[in-house]
Amino acid sequence: MSDLAVGTDDDLLLVAGQAQLVRGAAATRQAWITHLTLFLGECFRDRSLGIDYQNLILDKGVSNTVLRAVFAQASRETPGVKEVTDLRFALNARTRVLTVTAEVLYDSGEAGALTTSVAIGGA
Repeated sequence: MSDLAVGTDDDLLLVAGQAQLVRGAAATRQAWITHLTLFLGECFRDRSLGIDYQNLILDKGVSNTVLRAVFAQASRETPGVKEVTDLRFALNARTRVLTVTAEVLYDSGEAGALTTSVAIGGA
């Protein structure tokens, strides 16, 4: 798997004016982060993409079971992820930032950890 590289600012990564590619586990990591941080309906080209944060995650008192199911499914749907072996999440109530960490087995057979954080509303 390969994809256009995205920099730390979430913009296309350019080096000397040339777009860069990511391959393998790095491409899977980038796709996973995009998949988990995309709110349902946010993508103008396909409104069916993303996680339904509004109805599933932002509900007051959402259960750990629901969180685990949503993020495990999103992780398994990411191209390049063969299996999710562990899933952890933590919500910083003060900053309203949700951090998700998944231990995965890639299609290539190697294991790795994927981590991302997403602001889920409020100030």
